[in-house]
Amino acid sequence: MIHSPPHPEPITLADPPLRILIISNLFPPCVMGGAELAAHSLATCLVRAGQTVRVLTSAPRPEDAGVETDPAGFAVERRFFPNIYPIYRAGETRPARKLLWHARDHFNPRSEAIVRDVIEHFHPDIVNTHDLQGIGYNLLREIARRSLPCVQTLHDFGFLCINMNMFKDGAPCTRRHLPCAASGFVKRAFLGSIPALAFWSPSQALLDQYRPHFPRHTEAACIRLPLLFPAPPRAAAPPRAASAPVRLLYAGQITQAKGVEFLLRALAPLADDPGGFELLMVGGGALLDPLKSRYAATPWVRFTGRVAPEEVAAYMLRSDLLLMPSLWYENSPLVIHQAAQLGLPIVASRIGGIPELVAEGGVLLPPGDLEQWQRCLHAMLAEPQKLDHLRAAARQCAAASDPHAHCAEVLRLFHRTLRAAGRAIAQQEAPAGA
Repeated sequence: MIHSPPHPEPITLADPPLRILIISNLFPPCVMGGAELAAHSLATCLVRAGQTVRVLTSAPRPEDAGVETDPAGFAVERRFFPNIYPIYRAGETRPARKLLWHARDHFNPRSEAIVRDVIEHFHPDIVNTHDLQGIGYNLLREIARRSLPCVQTLHDFGFLCINMNMFKDGAPCTRRHLPCAASGFVKRAFLGSIPALAFWSPSQALLDQYRPHFPRHTEAACIRLPLLFPAPPRAAAPPRAASAPVRLLYAGQITQAKGVEFLLRALAPLADDPGGFELLMVGGGALLDPLKSRYAATPWVRFTGRVAPEEVAAYMLRSDLLLMPSLWYENSPLVIHQAAQLGLPIVASRIGGIPELVAEGGVLLPPGDLEQWQRCLHAMLAEPQKLDHLRAAARQCAAASDPHAHCAEVLRLFHRTLRAAGRAIAQQEAPAGA
């Protein structure tokens, strides 16, 4: 039965510290998106809460494997998970090779052996899995064999879609295609074999999308991500002069699903508006090079390419408005959390989990609606003083978000799942008819 608790359960002194194994396909400094940054923040918060944490993640090459200690005080074990190519090169390969890669990613015996070895040496009380693509979804079978409780953190559609975003041909998928349905069937079987399993989604929107596909014996909880961002530079950015162009920022993957081409189309007719604007596109992705070439002679847009996560705050402090034109069902974009923390106003698509994050400090618009986006942006460029009210509201919303309180909710979920594991084992060991 899938359920969510009606009210939070307190963590009491009787609850002992846990040994928590976090498994994530990527982990800083190897960063391709927000999921691995969220996993790092979680591990840091858990250690600060007195838990013992070990992270298992991938190494780009066999010679990069090893164990290191994160400055936050937890161990990071990097292992090389063999496949046709490493996940770090996923965007560089041909479709035929990708299909073989995905097939092996469901049935890679080396993945189970690696997890078995780590479990035998660390002896975790509970396992927290994040994105698993590229390190072998079948590693979940080893967790099941050990009867370990598991909490799966949902960052995207990885368990429903091999592309992880349920987005195809420029729009969200209205149904699951055959390869994704077959993949999802196998993944659900792996998850369903775990006796005590819970799902944690940072957004209610993603949880609702997944709910029909959960195994029957699981708990499903919506808990905000406990996020810790690097401190922004001490030197404050100079305020924008009244006559200066409005400084627009996009930060994220430069892909079709993120709506970057749509955004550029929406802004192009506004380039001659009084006052003007500058657009900075921060991030890397499949469309970066084509768009850089297409807009090379366009004075109002500049592309930085991929930057280190700690640099994003500096760009935000030098901007007046963050734009999030996503076309796919976003979950809980870290860039929105960070922008709100810094008081940066946001204009974003009303899709997925974004409306749960963008409140008084931003404006929500229909995804892909060119007319409404142009009308809204034109109004803001014409009267940039309106951004001051949004900036103040964004700071108020950010002040109400406490990562350590979110971490406490996650710990409550871990303890509930651990207790459920005890009940499941007791039922398995009870004699027939007892």
